[in-house]
Amino acid sequence: MSMAVAAVAAFGMLAVTGASASGAATNAPPHPAASAAAAAVPGTQLWMKHYRNVNGSIPYYDNRVWAAASPTGRTVFVTGSSYGGSATDWDYATVAYNADTGKQLWVTRYNGPANRHDFARAITVTPDGSTVFVTGQSNGLYAAVAYNAATGKQLWLQRYGPGSASSIAASPRGQVFVAGGTGTNDYTTIAYGG
Repeated sequence: MSMAVAAVAAFGMLAVTGASASGAATNAPPHPAASAAAAAVPGTQLWMKHYRNVNGSIPYYDNRVWAAASPTGRTVFVTGSSYGGSATDWDYATVAYNADTGKQLWVTRYNGPANRHDFARAITVTPDGSTVFVTGQSNGLYAAVAYNAATGKQLWLQRYGPGSASSIAASPRGQVFVAGGTGTNDYTTIAYGG
């Protein structure tokens, strides 16, 4: 878990100012917090945040974490497996943070229809920064979930199986690709419209 937290802290250093989604320079004024982050000594910890699902006073377990940064570097998205208690068992838990300050912007959870084992295993962001995709295993099936990057609202969900997805990538053409094993000595790749 400490490595995952360190990875999240490192993403805070990815703030970019004065650049468009394509990376070309723009005339936009620098973002003050991003300028401060850019001026920090390399390797300096900028912030650290923890996410833990809590039911009343009982803290549950949260682990196996992956992270992705928005194309602008202003937001970092983290997903992992989070125990939801006896009602939902394990769920995907995805959190968005302001990359400059570490402020939590939103959190959303995905609990599959069986209320069983839902383990997030990969995350990616569209090149335009509008959508976040999470995939993994949901009670023995692939489950790919698309979220609005600004709000965390679920946009769509696709399930396929049997199998366990372990990789996801978004293309500039609006497609998202999910890949993983099927348990039959092969792997499957699925393309979805973004």
